Amino acid sequence: MTSGSESATATVTLTNTFGLHSRSACKFADTAKRYRGCRIRVTCAGNECDGKSTIDLTTLGARCGAIIRMEADGDEASEAVAALRELVDNRFGETAVVTGFLDPACVKVPLLGETREDVIQELMDLIDRRHNVTCADRLVSQAMKREIIEPGGTSVALGIAFPHAKEPECPGLFAAMGRLQMPIDWGAIDGKPVWIVYLTVGPDESYQRAIEDMSRVLSCPSARQRVITAPSAYELYKAIDEETDALTQAISKEVPRGKSA
Repeated sequence: MTSGSESATATVTLTNTFGLHSRSACKFADTAKRYRGCRIRVTCAGNECDGKSTIDLTTLGARCGAIIRMEADGDEASEAVAALRELVDNRFGETAVVTGFLDPACVKVPLLGETREDVIQELMDLIDRRHNVTCADRLVSQAMKREIIEPGGTSVALGIAFPHAKEPECPGLFAAMGRLQMPIDWGAIDGKPVWIVYLTVGPDESYQRAIEDMSRVLSCPSARQRVITAPSAYELYKAIDEETDALTQAISKEVPRGKSA
């Protein structure tokens, strides 16, 4: 690094549908190239690449939910990292609802737990088996603390609960989902028992976007009905995937286009 130049770093979680793949990687590289006076490196799961190379970025294998570290050295390093962080935080301009971090292996029908803690542990086990989350016990503990502190826990109306937890050592943003075999009284504000549980965990509060997205999907009566009546994990995942696609198309149509001159 030359004398007088600066350096800057930031660690962020990818919450766009496909992570650093194709279009998003191109947008990232194009943004990075605007800062000609600095060197930009991106690291994910121990792999490092040139932040100004679309091809290099796509080879990182950084999927939705992955944590990436951005490092810039040289002139305008702080501005470069700030611009790239904003790009990631805004999900590369996507209007799509995000469900990319919900792995099919982390969906279960039916969930057999009879208490909140049983259900949260059951879902966390799915995440741990799929993603090898070494801090799984701490995440369950954090999720249960939230259930105790918040009135009604993390239940909302319409028979849905959104338990969540953060732990700095969690290696990414992950989700698990299921439909209960028998509904549980979760203390929901509308007094209705919970049928659908969507657990999200991560190193920071990026899971809030995941909850917002799934909440939008499940606000649709047809989506809730399909989930509640899903005979298998495959059918539940398929329902979420198809309902998400339908909502994505609807949202895209609502996005205002620039006015003509």
